[in-house]
Amino acid sequence: MEKFLYLIPYLASLGLSLGILYYTWKHRYVRGAAVYMGYMMAQSLWSFGFIMELVGSALNWKIAWDAIHWVAAIWIILCVPPFVVSYSGYQLKHPNLIWGLSFVIPGIFLLLLTMDGWLHVIYLAPRLITGSIISELDYGFGWAVDAFAIYSFLVSIFSIGLLLRTIVKPHRLHRSQTIIIAAGFLVPLIGSMLALAGVRIAPQRDSSPFTYAIGNLIIAFGLFRYRLFDIVPVAREIVFESISDFVLVIDTQNRIVDANSVPVNGFKYQKSN
Repeated sequence: MEKFLYLIPYLASLGLSLGILYYTWKHRYVRGAAVYMGYMMAQSLWSFGFIMELVGSALNWKIAWDAIHWVAAIWIILCVPPFVVSYSGYQLKHPNLIWGLSFVIPGIFLLLLTMDGWLHVIYLAPRLITGSIISELDYGFGWAVDAFAIYSFLVSIFSIGLLLRTIVKPHRLHRSQTIIIAAGFLVPLIGSMLALAGVRIAPQRDSSPFTYAIGNLIIAFGLFRYRLFDIVPVAREIVFESISDFVLVIDTQNRIVDANSVPVNGFKYQKSN
């Protein structure tokens, strides 16, 4: 019973990830939603792997499930840039080359992960720390972890910066969407960096499940408050502002989710008279 109570925060984090994954799946035909769904699948795998690591007591079991964390981390970092490019409508000059190169470092890290039993470049001196409720895996980080962490940090910061560039273009609704998505990416990134630096914000060795949960709460707020994935900025920028007629966008629940500047200006004119 004590072990179950201990796992409740992690189960809640997994539940949030799965809930957002389901919502995104329902909106998978919207630009960027399919890639974001991959991001949430990876995050769900990360949380599940963390829970499975905690419930086991053998060192080999914990190392095996900890390796799932790294697989999920690779998956996550591969999903973030394509989502940002798709959501923002940013045009890459050589997309095939760029996406191909983006697999190089994650692929090398995955190869090193599978061979770490011989190379020992990821897990340094792994050991169990026995607690009153759950034993924890503790180990030093090898140079491969440091290299992948630096790569992930640079890719994430670049992607978030590219995402934030779009806030100067769309109207208030889309700015709010963009800021929320950026915050949902940034909070888990900060948590992961703190964990790699050995900084604890919770009793557990790795506080990433808590920062993932906070990021998911931010995204969940955006899903229901600002209707993330109902409409995306790039559609409005390319189409709406080039149309001289009145255009209103209505979702499946007959809510007005967007309008071009012509009806907005028209409403203002009618109100002033």
